[in-house]
Amino acid sequence: MKRTIVFLMLLLLILSGCGSKEAVINEEYEPEEAFGEELLSDKTSVIVAQIDGAVNNPGVYELNDGDRVNDLAAAAGGMTEDAALESINLAEYVADGMRYHIMTVKEYEAASGSASAKININTASAEQLMTLAGIGESKAKSIVEYRKKNGLFKSVEDLLKVSGIKRGTLDKILDDITV
Repeated sequence: MKRTIVFLMLLLLILSGCGSKEAVINEEYEPEEAFGEELLSDKTSVIVAQIDGAVNNPGVYELNDGDRVNDLAAAAGGMTEDAALESINLAEYVADGMRYHIMTVKEYEAASGSASAKININTASAEQLMTLAGIGESKAKSIVEYRKKNGLFKSVEDLLKVSGIKRGTLDKILDDITV
């Protein structure tokens, strides 16, 4: 019986609203005004990258951090008709301070057909790096990530600073890479 009375009293309190005041809704509420626009807006930092080769307007461009090589190519007025799209990863994030070269079909065929063509470890995509002996997907991604975080390699020996790259791997690819 006591439990029933307590239950009914609680139910009565809940249904009556416990004497609380009604919430006031302000339809003109703007979060930006309440917290400051800078707290709620996406903060994007500006990065600078260079693009050349088979683009309409080669040069240095300012982009938002997080933009992709495709965005950089678009900022350069798009690619020319003779651009070899397979020469670069358009989905790769643009790294601050990097130079990206879009090869022409002729350049790409010459580089692909020539055994003496060296891969520039500062500009090569992960896919291009994976063509090197002993460099698989994981090591190629590590090289690209290292470049993004630490900037350009000053020498091919700097590859030893990349996680997963040991002296044996470097010795295998030494004749095939450049900075």
